[in-house]
Amino acid sequence: MKSSIVATFLASAARLASADPTQVEPPDVPSPAPELTIESPTLDESFKGHPSPTPDDKFTSMPCLQDARTFGIKLSAKNWNVKPGAQGVLIVIDGVYAANVHDLTKPVKVADLAPYEGYKLADQMPLSKCGFHWIAVVPTAADGRMLPVPPVFSWWENAPAAGVHNASEQQSYIDARHKSVEPVINWPLLGKPYYGAQWEGTEDKTSPSSGFILKDAKHVQLDWTMTGEYAQDPGCRFSIVSRNSRSQSWDNEVKLPWRGTIELPSAYLGMSIVINAQNCHSRNYQAKLWNKPPPALKHAAFPTPGKGQAKDYWNSAGGHKQVNSYFEDQRKRCEKGDADACDRLPK
Repeated sequence: MKSSIVATFLASAARLASADPTQVEPPDVPSPAPELTIESPTLDESFKGHPSPTPDDKFTSMPCLQDARTFGIKLSAKNWNVKPGAQGVLIVIDGVYAANVHDLTKPVKVADLAPYEGYKLADQMPLSKCGFHWIAVVPTAADGRMLPVPPVFSWWENAPAAGVHNASEQQSYIDARHKSVEPVINWPLLGKPYYGAQWEGTEDKTSPSSGFILKDAKHVQLDWTMTGEYAQDPGCRFSIVSRNSRSQSWDNEVKLPWRGTIELPSAYLGMSIVINAQNCHSRNYQAKLWNKPPPALKHAAFPTPGKGQAKDYWNSAGGHKQVNSYFEDQRKRCEKGDADACDRLPK
C-alpha cells in the first residue's frame, strides 16, 4: 500500500483504548497476475424459481426459490493454482455469504456458503429472495488474505417461475447496478462462524449473538476491498466502529481506504465490529467478535437449505413453522406501532 495512503489512513483513525489499528502489508501479486472468471451465473442471468408447495400461504410461498442441491457458482482461474492448504478464491455473495474455496473443479453450492450471521430468514437468502444478487470473487494467498487486485464482480437474478424481472428494468438502473460500490469483507479470515440465538444488537447473558470465534485473539485481521468505481466517487467512504451491545454505543471509529488489511486492537475484542458503508449507498455489516467460544445457551441450529429431509428445509413443515412464527411476531409488533416490524412483513 502506498505510503501516502497509509499515512492518510492512520491520521484519520481515532485513538483507541489500547492502540491504533496496525496496517498489514498485502500479499505480493505474482506476474502474470491471476485472472478469475465467473463462468456461471453469467452477468444478469435469470433463474426461474421452483415455487413453494403452499402458494396460498403468503408467508411461506417462495416463487423464486432455487434448488439448493444444484444451484451453484462456477469459477475458473488463469495464472492461479488453487489447491487445499494453499492459494484459494474468496467468494462473497450479497456482502454476507462467504467462503474461501480451494477447489474450482466443481461448482460451489450457494447453500454451503456460511452467512456471517447464522439466523437468516428464508426469504432473505440468495437461494430464495426474488430479485438481483451480487457476487464478488478475489484470489487469496495461502494465509487466507486477499491479493490487492480488483474483485471480479457480477449479478444474477432469482425470478419467479411465471416471469422474468429484468425485462422491465430501465437501462439507467442496470448501468448503476453494474457500477455499484459494495464492500467485500473477508469474513472467513476472522475465524469460525458462531450461530447464536439472536441477531447482533440484541445481546444479553442468555442469548449470545451471532459472530465469529476468532482464530487468534492476539492477531485479529480485518481484510477488505471494494467493488465498483470507488476512486471516482469522493463521497464514498466507509469506516469501522466497535459497538457495545449493552450500552448501544459506537466507539473507536476508524476511516478506511478502499482496500487493505489491518490488525485490530484489543478494544474490539468481545465487541461487535460494524462496517459502515452507508455513504456508499450500501448497508452496515456487523458481527460479534468472540475471543473465546461463548456459552452454549439458546444456541440456534442453522438449517442449511437443501440438507433437510424435504426437497428444501424451507419447504418442510419445520421450515414453514419457523417462518410463520417469525412473521406472526412481526405482525403483532407492527400492530403495536413498530414501523420496522411493518417493513419486514411480506408485501
